[in-house]
Amino acid sequence: SAMGQVTRYLSATSGLFLRGGVGLVGYHDDADLSASGPGFSGRLGYEFLGGKVHIVPYVGYVRTFDGIDMKRDGDEAGFNFVISQLQLGLGVAFH
Repeated sequence: SAMGQVTRYLSATSGLFLRGGVGLVGYHDDADLSASGPGFSGRLGYEFLGGKVHIVPYVGYVRTFDGIDMKRDGDEAGFNFVISQLQLGLGVAFH
């Protein structure tokens, strides 16, 4: 996915944040099936502040707005679907 995102910290003294964005969501597999279309993302996380290195656990969600057409080697594969992904992650930020 490629997203333009906005982050909002819920308190000036806390590392809790919400992040949301819109952009392009894509899919590709080893059988040369692929699809892409406009979508959105959201993320809730907490930035543990510890000097210059911050640990950032989060839960996120990425989804296309509508169904998109699947393609095989660039040609229509004959079905339409929605890309949807739940993310659980751990990031590291350097400040």
